[in-house]
Amino acid sequence: MLLLCVMAAGQQAMAQQRDAGLWVDAELKYLITERVGVQLSQSFRINENFSELGSTYTQIGVQRVITPAIKGGVYYRFSQKKQLDESHSLRHLYIVNAICKFEIGRYKFSVREQYQSQYTDVGRSEHSFLAENHLRSKLSIDYDLRKRYAPFMAAEIYYLIQNEGTSFIDNVRLQAGIEYELSKRSGLSLGYLFNKEVNVNNPTTDFVIRTGYQHQF
Repeated sequence: MLLLCVMAAGQQAMAQQRDAGLWVDAELKYLITERVGVQLSQSFRINENFSELGSTYTQIGVQRVITPAIKGGVYYRFSQKKQLDESHSLRHLYIVNAICKFEIGRYKFSVREQYQSQYTDVGRSEHSFLAENHLRSKLSIDYDLRKRYAPFMAAEIYYLIQNEGTSFIDNVRLQAGIEYELSKRSGLSLGYLFNKEVNVNNPTTDFVIRTGYQHQF
């Protein structure tokens, strides 16, 4: 279904832009109690065919275990995105999400629903207090090789929710890679991500190498 959306949108677009990049992520988590943890993450996104730092973001939030299979969280993200005139757009993103995990044999499934509101260049533009709202639906699958590394794949759809109440898909992501366990508390990940804007003018398609580090205190 995701691939059909990508193909249909690609034929409707008037003009398309393609780019290759590198995303580097780091995440730290501290457990306050057995059910509640604080997360801090930092990301650097290099684009323009690996030639420049296009954006950075810092995110902090709290996640709570609701049941053994379900977690919920609230987060705030501050990001800077480079513009064509070399200035930087400042963005404030507010997030609430829920994650459900379950296993079938060696396969581990994760379903995440996330609602987010983003405010861009607050106080610097006429429409800066109008939020851009998205509902993001993501399905991830890991396969347990019973080793220190495990392959994974994921698919995600962005629904843009407009002020008049209408919504439509405006972005699709497909991802695959490998996670490597350094210890019981830390790990690395390396993957390839395909990101495509759809149903918008001049859509961008990104081909991204993504690497990450995670540690839990």
